[in-house]
Amino acid sequence: MKKRFLSTITNQRGFILPVVLFTISIFFILITATITSYQNEIHMSEAHLERIKMHTLLQMGFQSVMEEYDDPSALPHTLYYSFLQGEVNITTTSITKDTWETLAKVTTNNHSEHTFKQTINIPHFYPKA
Repeated sequence: MKKRFLSTITNQRGFILPVVLFTISIFFILITATITSYQNEIHMSEAHLERIKMHTLLQMGFQSVMEEYDDPSALPHTLYYSFLQGEVNITTTSITKDTWETLAKVTTNNHSEHTFKQTINIPHFYPKA
């Protein structure tokens, strides 16, 4: 019985070749799936970093507005800021005395653009010291 099992494995008619081909095929499929998954993770990470960069630029723009204009009534209609990571274009519209609506267009150095619309409560945005 033992001899028959060994003769089947070493038989020249090919018992080992299909098993080896199947194993190698599964191995290559797993490697290809892993590489594809890794490439997708890289793409998602780059998109996430770009989104973080946009939000950072937006916050830098609003911080620049707060530093430049102490009085909210002195705000011009359109503000433009250029930073190292990109540009911010802020358009302001007064809704009420204490509420302003802003439309901020953020463009990064990689030419990614996004527009943020916010309603700002002036007493909260400009706290009185």
